[in-house]
Amino acid sequence: SNYSSFGGSEVQMDSSICDRWDKFISNYSSFGGSEAEIDSSICDRQDKLIFNYNSFGVSEAHMDSSICDRWNKLISNYSSFGGSEAQMDISLCDRWDKLISNYSSFGCSKAQMDSSICDRWGKLISNYSSFGGSVAQMDSSICDRRDKLISNYSSFGGSEAHMDSSICDRWDKLISNYSSFGGSEAQMDSSICDGRDKLISNYISFGGLEAQMDSSICDRWENSSHLQLQLFYSSFGGSEAQLDSSICDRWDKLISITAHLEVQKHKWTVPYVTDETNSSPMTAN
Repeated sequence: SNYSSFGGSEVQMDSSICDRWDKFISNYSSFGGSEAEIDSSICDRQDKLIFNYNSFGVSEAHMDSSICDRWNKLISNYSSFGGSEAQMDISLCDRWDKLISNYSSFGCSKAQMDSSICDRWGKLISNYSSFGGSVAQMDSSICDRRDKLISNYSSFGGSEAHMDSSICDRWDKLISNYSSFGGSEAQMDSSICDGRDKLISNYISFGGLEAQMDSSICDRWENSSHLQLQLFYSSFGGSEAQLDSSICDRWDKLISITAHLEVQKHKWTVPYVTDETNSSPMTAN
């Protein structure tokens, strides 16, 4: 009664079609029903599994429930991998395998696999070049690094959904200069990010672009001039929290004038000041 599902008519009945039917029956419970409920939809599903069976590492002759269970899990989360069940191919299976092999990096077991974890994996893959490798090199260390970036992401001005290479680059630069901010990567938190943001926003006042950020510029920010700027900031009309490039420019100008005065003060003479009582020159102390 279901013969057309196996590719021929009753007249064409031969042993190969009977063997295929027997294999189908022996594994039927893996496909969600009893022999009595056999219909074309369940046959189609088995055909698709057989067609892609090599992706799961065994031959059709070795078909068993474990391989069927694995197939079912892949199908149930297939939309997370960018296609329909009809488009199932080896590349999709390979991507699934890589996700499973690194699953512990995402905080649960294979049995808990769902679309949210797949979406997270997809975002990691799409930004993987920012983390120093290819998809083929994916391992737990790169996942851990992305987790740290995500956990501090609000400090970088966006949500996880907006993750792109520019934010990753900025994170890398922060890590590479982290010692200038007083801690290790493991201690990364929003306060250190806020400090860097203030440095970046005033960076042109310190002689360079964000792309040129290095420890020397960080040192300048943290040096005595910065402490003096903090100390005397009220004289410039605000608090450190309000620090911007205009106040830094004004500070820099004061420093340059002060340096000039230090050089000149022992030889600088004021022109004659003439009045009714005195016509002698005045010399600066």
